[in-house]
Amino acid sequence: MHRKTVAVIGTQGLYSNYGGFEVLVRYLAERKSEDFDYLIFNDSDATVSGPLHDGIKVKQLRLKASGFQGIFYDFWSILFCWFKVDTVLLLGIQGIPLVGLLRIFKRTRVVSNVGGVEWLRPQFHYLLKRYFKWCFNLSFRYSDIVILDNEYYTDFVPHNIKAEVKIIPYGGEIDVHLDIN
Repeated sequence: MHRKTVAVIGTQGLYSNYGGFEVLVRYLAERKSEDFDYLIFNDSDATVSGPLHDGIKVKQLRLKASGFQGIFYDFWSILFCWFKVDTVLLLGIQGIPLVGLLRIFKRTRVVSNVGGVEWLRPQFHYLLKRYFKWCFNLSFRYSDIVILDNEYYTDFVPHNIKAEVKIIPYGGEIDVHLDIN
């Protein structure tokens, strides 16, 4: 049986200690099913300090996953893996515009966790807020599944969407008895 390959994009990487997405990546790696292989992208500051289980590859990029470089980090990650993987897991959606273009050449399954309503955060410049809102809307068009981690975000979901929407709240420990599929 063919093992599915999943690229994990948008975090600082495996064994980073930044936030919720990085914890998710660590749990995915530590509790990996035999049915999947993972290609996890690490940013320039991340170092793999823990074990790499069978079926996990880490690709280190010379860009930071956050700040202005984060957009290029996501774009480069998507370009690198698009033709090599079965599924792309986008943790954050700033790279989603590239997905629409690449789908012309190959249909790769895309699962996106939008991460929030970034365009409402006061620290971002007006143009960046517009970009984030555009990416949020595109994620419902170019993703197969969109994950929202808070039911509040459903108020912002555009009409006539193509993606399946899943609400998966997190913030606590993942139950080890769950089957990750």
